[in-house]
Amino acid sequence: MELLHHNISTYGGGVDELIWLITGFVVFWFAVSFLALIAFSLGSRRKPGVKSTYVKGEGWSQTKWIMIPVVLVTLCDGVIDVYTHDVWETVKGRVQDVKDFKAEEVVEIGIKAQQFGWEFSYDAGADKQFFTTDDPIFVRDDEGTGAKMHVPAGKKIVFHLTAKDVMHSFWVKNLRLKQDAIPGRFILGWFQVDPEYMKTWRGEGTRVLEPGQNPVDGANVVEFKGKNDGKGQRVEVIPFDQRKPLGDNWAAEDDSKRTFEIACAEICGVGHWSMRAWLVVDDQAAFNNWLEKQRANQ
Repeated sequence: MELLHHNISTYGGGVDELIWLITGFVVFWFAVSFLALIAFSLGSRRKPGVKSTYVKGEGWSQTKWIMIPVVLVTLCDGVIDVYTHDVWETVKGRVQDVKDFKAEEVVEIGIKAQQFGWEFSYDAGADKQFFTTDDPIFVRDDEGTGAKMHVPAGKKIVFHLTAKDVMHSFWVKNLRLKQDAIPGRFILGWFQVDPEYMKTWRGEGTRVLEPGQNPVDGANVVEFKGKNDGKGQRVEVIPFDQRKPLGDNWAAEDDSKRTFEIACAEICGVGHWSMRAWLVVDDQAAFNNWLEKQRANQ
């Protein structure tokens, strides 16, 4: 059983380690404090013939009970601060500008929050501004089930986040990502779905590759395991059009290993509870096909 939601992002491991580090310190000092409280309570309880002592808190023999824990807790806080800086630089500091990444590694997406739903734009158009009248690929929730934000695994997703009305918060727990959305302002952020996560997508099927044959030749492959070593190695192959149907409960993690909830983590009105969308992870070929269909349907 996983205590945290399954992580699918490349930087989520660092966030998880930071969570466990802080949790470890908190549990340790809670236990020490609680045990000390019990020990002092029992040791200082009223005893027949023994008068109470007035403690002024003077001298090292008395102040050490305060100063030593203060120094130790401060050192623990310093360890947390150092580790937090590394994680923060990875998640927030690396994308001050989309030019920080190579163009072939990046997919840019505009994200707009509004009461009570999400909209996604996959092309800023000629004016290079998301959510203007010339955006050629625009995705919204037209069915009341939540808009779907498709992303390719392995690519760096650079998002431009804004809000239409009030403050919202873009939260995808499986990415370890949470970012406030502010009206009138575009906030830049990024994430990358670990390409290794492609191996957990649903589906069945095998085939034998010919020596030297590329696993993706002749099929829009979602998953393959193993490498073709030139000896006709058998590998598992899941063509995109042969994936298992997801069923009515298509957004549940136990039913779909590539669909994850996008939620609003900022109370934004009476419909806040219903404000969600879905992150759908594709391989590159499936993402390209989906993108072309969206372009054709606009």
